[in-house]
Formats: sequence, structure tokens, C-alpha cells
Amino acid sequence: MKVLILTGKFGMGHNSVAKAIAEEFEDADKNNEIVILDILEYLFPLVHQFLYKGFEMMIDKCHGVYNMMYRLSARIEVDVTPLGSRIYRKMDEFITENKPDFIICTIPLSARIISQYKEKKGLTIPLITCITDISKHKEWIAPYIDFYFAPTKDIKKHLVSNGVNEENIFVTGIPVRRNFKNIKENQKTNDRKNVLIMGGGLGLLPDIDKLILSLKTIDNADITVITGKNKNAFNYLKENFEGIEVLGYTENVNKYMEKADLIITKAGGITLFEAIYSGTPMFVINPFLEQEKRNAEFIEDRKIGKVVWDKSFDYSKELVELLKTEKDLDRMHMNMVNAKEEIIEKQPSMIINELHKVEVA
Repeated sequence: MKVLILTGKFGMGHNSVAKAIAEEFEDADKNNEIVILDILEYLFPLVHQFLYKGFEMMIDKCHGVYNMMYRLSARIEVDVTPLGSRIYRKMDEFITENKPDFIICTIPLSARIISQYKEKKGLTIPLITCITDISKHKEWIAPYIDFYFAPTKDIKKHLVSNGVNEENIFVTGIPVRRNFKNIKENQKTNDRKNVLIMGGGLGLLPDIDKLILSLKTIDNADITVITGKNKNAFNYLKENFEGIEVLGYTENVNKYMEKADLIITKAGGITLFEAIYSGTPMFVINPFLEQEKRNAEFIEDRKIGKVVWDKSFDYSKELVELLKTEKDLDRMHMNMVNAKEEIIEKQPSMIINELHKVEVA
């Protein structure tokens, strides 16, 4: 079976989900052929880096503008046709050459492009959208999408209320890499607390100085900071803070989550489900992007972490108190175990294998 996965680097979550789905297919059958394609890099090879850099700058400096555009797009149908016939020509070349049995999209833009491409060309290849945030947003919905992978039952209900056939929606959670699925129960061998600080793939987390200084007041706390691809943050922390472990981008986040008692992070969808698979309670400070706010609400509803909504609030006391209160951390951990069992009905590769059998029957 050939599977084409279309993704993009708007943050690192979408790309991570693409890799997670690819790993599932590889593990299910070594004969499966999986192609992961960055749709912007393929369509706009000369300018895609500038587009991604512009996105990063907007998130960092003008997130209010981003949120306004995000809310507006929830009410207005986004038409990608003005992007030009060149897009359809290039996608036609790629699909004709690779002949995929399924196309999976992990960003809304690629889903809309392929949906309109299918309409234009009369294409019958099944198109699947994998939703990567717990967000009730119409950007993920398009007329020629055949199936949806929803992160929760609540998002499934949202899709149904917007006209999607319930039988075409599968609740999969947000797919995570295989190394998160093999994480073992953390067996404590001492009374030290391991705290992991992450800002997502872009390495952005506000008030990092205040955060580290608060943690340093706890005598038995071991602090690890993963800055992702943010080299400035990496260099700053290395130069200004002794006694903490500072890492840049790493493929071994699972190992650090596995030994962590608490993760302090942004409320990204993929990070949320990596934490759920790891069973690691979360401490989220000032979720400011619209998607992050919805993910943070889920964290609160499920009681799998603590959310500090106001960045002006002095959270130091709450953070220290949480780390010192074993029963609260244990309760959050068990809620994560329960959430994983309740949410994830079936893995994407199993679903597509079943769909493929129907297609070829």
C-alpha cells in the first residue's frame, strides 16, 4: 500500500504527527510505501523558508494578529483557488508519478488544496485529514475529504454538527512517535523531582528566567530545558544558568518525559498527547494562541495538569507547591492513564488497513 502524507512546518507538531503516522504504517507492514511531503516546500521551493520564518515571527511578535485571523477563518470559508493553477499542476505531477492509495493531511492547508484538486480533477483517491489540535474549527473541514482522524470524541461531535458523516470519523487521539508508545512506568529510586521545561519545536516559552529561578528554590529539583531549534534561547540559558541541563533539538524527548515528574510547556496538541502517553502531568503558563487555549481547556477539564491563564499572575508558589505535593501529581498521572484509555479507539494504520481492504474488495 502506498500512502502520501502531506504536512508543513507551522511549528513542529504537524511534522511530528506525519512521522508518527508513517512509523505506524512501517510497523504494520514493511512493504508499505510511505512518502512524507512538506507541501509548501514542494509547491514553493524558492520561498517556503521565508513563509515559515514569517509564520514564526507572527507567532512570536504579533500573536494577536494571528488569533484574529484564526477566529475570522472559523466564520469564513477559505478558498485556496487563488493560489493558482500551478499548484494543481504540480500536485497532478506528483500524484500521477507516485500513485498513492491514500492521501493523509496533517495541516488544514494541504487538506483544502487536495480537496479542491480532487474536485477539479475528479480524483477518487481517499483523502484523510488528521486533526492535530483539540480545536473546534472549520479550517479542517472540506467537501472532498473522505475520512477524519479526530483527537477526541468531542471533536467528533463538532465535525458531525458541521455536516460530516459520523461513520467517516475515527477517534484516534493525536498520533505520537513510536518511542512514546513504549514508555514504561516511572519507577522512582529517590526523592528528587525531575522537571522538564519545553517550549515546543520553536523553543518559545515566556518568562523563562522567572521559571528557572522559582524551580531553583526547590532543593531536590533537577531541571532540564529543551529549547528546540531556538539557538538564542539555548545559548542564553547555557551562559546564565548553572546546575541545569540545557538541550537543543532532540529526537529523544520521550526519554526526558519518561523520567520527568512534571513538564512545564506550551499547550501544543502533539505535546499534550506525548505527555498523555508518558503519563507526565503538565504545567502550562499563559496559553495565548487560539489552538493552545482549547488544548489548555482540555488539560483542565481532564485534570491532567495545571494551567496558569494570566501571565501577570505570580505562579511561583503554585508551581513549587505542586512539585511538593505527591498526591496531586499522582492524581494527575492516573487521570492521564485514564484519558489515554478512554480517548484512543483505534490507531490510524489499523483504520486505513481496514479501509484499504474495502477499497480493493
